[in-house]
Amino acid sequence: MLMEKRPELINLKDHKGRLPLHCASSMGDVESVRILINASPASALEWNMKGYLPIHVACRKGHVHVVQEFVQQPWFDPMESLNPKGQNILHIAAKRGKDKVVKYILREKKLEVQSLLNQKDKNGNTPLHLASKYLFPKVLLLLTQEKSLNVNLLNNDGMTARDIVMFIRRTPPTMRELLSYAILNSIGSPLSEKGRRLRRSPSKRPQVEWIKDRVSTILVVAILVSTVTFAGGYTVPGGLYSSENKDIEKIGKATLVNRRMFQIFTICDVIAMYSSTMGAFILLWAQLGDFHLAFSATYVALCLLGLALVTMSVAFMAAIHVVVETLPWLAYSVMIMGILFIMMFLFLFVVLTFPLGTRSFLLRHVSNLIFGVIIPYSGSYSKFKKVKVLQESQEINQCYVVEANSSTNILHQPAN
Repeated sequence: MLMEKRPELINLKDHKGRLPLHCASSMGDVESVRILINASPASALEWNMKGYLPIHVACRKGHVHVVQEFVQQPWFDPMESLNPKGQNILHIAAKRGKDKVVKYILREKKLEVQSLLNQKDKNGNTPLHLASKYLFPKVLLLLTQEKSLNVNLLNNDGMTARDIVMFIRRTPPTMRELLSYAILNSIGSPLSEKGRRLRRSPSKRPQVEWIKDRVSTILVVAILVSTVTFAGGYTVPGGLYSSENKDIEKIGKATLVNRRMFQIFTICDVIAMYSSTMGAFILLWAQLGDFHLAFSATYVALCLLGLALVTMSVAFMAAIHVVVETLPWLAYSVMIMGILFIMMFLFLFVVLTFPLGTRSFLLRHVSNLIFGVIIPYSGSYSKFKKVKVLQESQEINQCYVVEANSSTNILHQPAN
């Protein structure tokens, strides 16, 4: 009704240069966007004061259905719909971490996905560079699954996407940094010459200090498991035959030794005891001061400790089962609860110790499944709505000095 009486309002801009179509796109109002586009298609090609088209605003906000409404228009050309920085809709969605918009763009048959993926903005950054700069592992995972993606492209500073993540990554790395680097490494994203020089620089040499807390934690747990399983070997379920037994050969022997569950308990207790003891011993190598040796020793010790925890859990389940087996419903309940717990533990242990970032074809697909599990818990940008992109950009840019004799920023563009 208002549009019929005052059609000139469609092209009226506010103090920020926004048309009604910009506002509708920002709010995700698909119906209003459709009405405004039909009334004035030319308004979809108007920039606001920041240089964003209405579709750019929808990409920044993550409104998939609004983006779809623009893309389905016969006059829409994604390669021409750029902001002043030369960024297309995939650049903008990747930069803001809007994985649903990114997924839609990559799956939309109407769009030239290969061109969008590998198009550079005025600073030479592809969508992969921007997703790497702002550490959006879910967006990176979507982008790297596209066969047409060129991971070897350099930006104007001569850096690949992997170079950027490596430079941002701290010691110890955050989960988002670790996942982003592993995803890029698994797809074969290389380090440029500048990236290799940076990795050898003193500021990026691996430090041993951060791993000491990890070593101490694993060592304490390993010793506790070793102590518990050692004690379990003497306080076996069912007890031992006493010296008052008439059969001399049975004195000091386990009363339930012929029960299958007791045998399972014994085997698992022994495995847990030796695994935890070996893990604790291997951690001594982590005290030699070499980072790579300490990291390898920690990984091996963690695997042994995981084995010890699993077998200790099985031993506990078997011990409880063997002493309550006269009550079938309780014995089966104990077994079912034990099996469910052990399966969950094994799953979490595999997620923790799996070599993420491997380039093997089969293992890379397993890694992608694990990435899908971990990424939702690594910190989504949508959970930090009160944090402006500019604040994050300022924190990152404070670190952006490649070498002591260079004052050039890695990425010229600030976040909006």
